[in-house]
Amino acid sequence: MRNSGSLAAAAAVLHQTQSALSHQFSDLEQRLGFRLFVRKSQRCALRRRGEVLLQLANQVLPQISRALQACNEPQQTRLRIAIECHSCIQWLTPALENFRASWPQVEMDFTSGVTFDPQPACNKASWIW
Repeated sequence: MRNSGSLAAAAAVLHQTQSALSHQFSDLEQRLGFRLFVRKSQRCALRRRGEVLLQLANQVLPQISRALQACNEPQQTRLRIAIECHSCIQWLTPALENFRASWPQVEMDFTSGVTFDPQPACNKASWIW
């Protein structure tokens, strides 16, 4: 109602009847124990407490929406494997097939090369296939 300025306009935006929206606001005000709006014939304005709650809702509701979306999205993880010997492929391939069957959401990256420290090879994006 703050943006539209009237109960009728807010109800139209929300695809509700004016009566239904009025009842919802009345129920909310009753639960809160105070009035949110100053009602003047055709116009409505938020009271100070209503402004405070609106500011809080504008901060919290997007955060809740993002949190719910994150909870519903499958988590993507990446496993980077550095291989220094080609003979590892003989036993590693079947093991990775079993791993993939159990953990299909994990993306696997492989790095091969001769190095004494495989960690930098895994961190080096140009080596990842």
